[in-house]
Amino acid sequence: MTPHQYMSKHLRKLPEGGIAWHRRIFTSASALDPVALVDAAVDIAWTTLMPNTLERPALEIKREGKRIVFRLATYTLEEALMPA
Repeated sequence: MTPHQYMSKHLRKLPEGGIAWHRRIFTSASALDPVALVDAAVDIAWTTLMPNTLERPALEIKREGKRIVFRLATYTLEEALMPA
């Protein structure tokens, strides 16, 4: 099983938006590299949260209880204009 297949199998969609995995998923498969699992999770998050586009927006990744949650990062207008 590839990292992408493994992470797709354990994906949970959240009703409030975003996707999540239980934290243990990233370390419980001893045959799979945890870094490869994180990379697969990011790829899955982009394709799930931004389907049918090549844009790769920033992701907000947080630990919430026993889950690692991926959401699209949102910024206020002031935050977006700060660098300008």
